[in-house]
Amino acid sequence: MSESEVAEWDPHVNQREWYRDVTTGDLGWRVRRGGVDKIRLDRPNEELIRPFRPGEWVPVQEHRPYTVAQVAKIAFMADQVLMSYQGGKKKEWVSLSDDERIWWMEKGPKKNEMRARLYMAVFEAMKPFYR
Repeated sequence: MSESEVAEWDPHVNQREWYRDVTTGDLGWRVRRGGVDKIRLDRPNEELIRPFRPGEWVPVQEHRPYTVAQVAKIAFMADQVLMSYQGGKKKEWVSLSDDERIWWMEKGPKKNEMRARLYMAVFEAMKPFYR
């Protein structure tokens, strides 16, 4: 039975087709309820379903590019997980000073080869997604 023949259907997280309401800007993904396509709003711990009417909901083509600061924070968070496995002292991104965050964005960890490689790998993997 194909997905178009199923009365109730929710796509797997990585298979969602995202849509945005042209009037309100609400974000949601396509589901099926009672054999009819609907939009489930992107709300944590809530199932808010809206009618799917083409023209009222437009597909989200791509995400907004991340900033270098956001990618640096992703690299920092990965570094902190690695540090926890190596017995290092954990820090929080918000506890860093502005100068420390800028330094991290520009240089990353240099003294530990494994941490430096992880930092470079995150930036390399995210290259298509940031400006």
